[in-house]
Amino acid sequence: MTLNNNNLRTIFILITVLGGLIVFGSFKNTLPARDNLEEGLVQSIFSRYVEPPEDNTLVISIEQILAETDGTYGVFIKNLKTERTYVINEHKVFNSASLYKLWVMAVTFDQIQQGSVNKSDTTTVSQSVDESLEQMITVSDNYSALLLSERIRLSNVTSFLQKNGFYESTIGADDGFPKTTPHDMALFFEKLHTGGLANKRDTHQMWQLLKNQQLNNKLPKYLPEEVIIAHKTGELDRVSHDAGIVFTKKGDYIIVVMSESKDQYVAAEQIALISKEVYNYFINK
Repeated sequence: MTLNNNNLRTIFILITVLGGLIVFGSFKNTLPARDNLEEGLVQSIFSRYVEPPEDNTLVISIEQILAETDGTYGVFIKNLKTERTYVINEHKVFNSASLYKLWVMAVTFDQIQQGSVNKSDTTTVSQSVDESLEQMITVSDNYSALLLSERIRLSNVTSFLQKNGFYESTIGADDGFPKTTPHDMALFFEKLHTGGLANKRDTHQMWQLLKNQQLNNKLPKYLPEEVIIAHKTGELDRVSHDAGIVFTKKGDYIIVVMSESKDQYVAAEQIALISKEVYNYFINK
């Protein structure tokens, strides 16, 4: 059979089309299904923008420490680097015990800044405002706190609490005792950390007072000696507290532990154990 040019052209076209179909079919079989492509794309997008599940390891560890402990505890921990918080009974209202002295300290420095109080002013014949601040914070001297409270007036402390958003705290409740919560104590230290309570100079001086704390049987007890902590304790009858900031190479964190129980000495030990657990958690994380 003789093939003319038209026949040859037709055969060439058929071979080309058939070859293309074969190649396309082979390539298609190597691709994932459309549904799989869409699913993979969705997973890729959400893996970037959806936060991982919250890690409750630390809270669980603290609850285990407190599992067989008599009394009520409130805990507020905040990693200031990641801003993640770990809380237990953070809005529970406790008798503040000596933690109220933190407010007196802040208001005293505010009045020093305004010029209505001078550090060299005397609160007694032999003690200045500056000396009273040191005694009130570093050894929790009640007489110094009383003298400063009279000097700055407790009504100004109430204004300070409202102005700074410490709405769960009162300087004088129905029973006459100051009240506060782990949440408000943590908020105090966060504001101090960001310079929200005073100018740079006075903020630095408040930190120095807190770092010179001499009552160290709670939060600092089981921490390495080189670790710097600025904190304030509180004890009264059935309550035992400690609140402050721990400064570490891996980031600073706020820790507040408040308690009400039959034995404040047992509570102090529990606070120390919680502090140790928190420190190890953040250092090893």
